[in-house]
Amino acid sequence: MNMYMVYWLKPEVALHYFHKTDILYRFFKAYQEHTEHPDLARQFKYITCPFSKQQLLHHIFQQHNQLLNIRIEEQKIEIKQDGQAIFIYVSEHALSFFCDSLHVAENLLFPILKTINPYLFVMSYHSDHYGWLMPMKENYLKNNRQLLYSYP
Repeated sequence: MNMYMVYWLKPEVALHYFHKTDILYRFFKAYQEHTEHPDLARQFKYITCPFSKQQLLHHIFQQHNQLLNIRIEEQKIEIKQDGQAIFIYVSEHALSFFCDSLHVAENLLFPILKTINPYLFVMSYHSDHYGWLMPMKENYLKNNRQLLYSYP
């Protein structure tokens, strides 16, 4: 199974680093490898929002259809459908999940996460795959009222 991480970024950080995903990826990778480093830990907590297991469960059951099989344990949320399975673990500032492929996450988890917040950054734990869960163009235009002018 593949492991992926989801980080909920604060809006001002997400908007500033929208086109700088490689910088975010390198930062999160460095933090994963050196969680004991106090500067990285402070930066990590500063740029991320906390995840709530209760909030995630609320959204899961709100989006729940009868075909989903959901099992909740103390540390793990398991979602199954049509032979596909995803295992979700919620920590204070990150959500990790395990599944056979990203396609499984696209079917079972991402539609739920999209209802929570638009500023979610997803990355693979074992490979260099990363990016935003949702495009931010529309959100960026609403929140950033700067205009570009072109002179002849």
